[in-house]
Amino acid sequence: MHFNMADLFEGIADAVPDREAVICGERRLSYRQLDQRANRLAHYLAAKGVGPGDHVGCYPLRRG
Repeated sequence: MHFNMADLFEGIADAVPDREAVICGERRLSYRQLDQRANRLAHYLAAKGVGPGDHVGCYPLRRG
């Protein structure tokens, strides 16, 4: 059986959807909310032509 990070995360989100997954200061996201956001990002990237095997980078800017 082959697993990737997306499969593992979705399994956790299905098992404990309301448990907190991310806490940043006062902001909190449940596994359900984080999974929904990840799915929206995946659909957006796919609509822009990103597909299996493509590499996607992240360049977060630090504010402050």
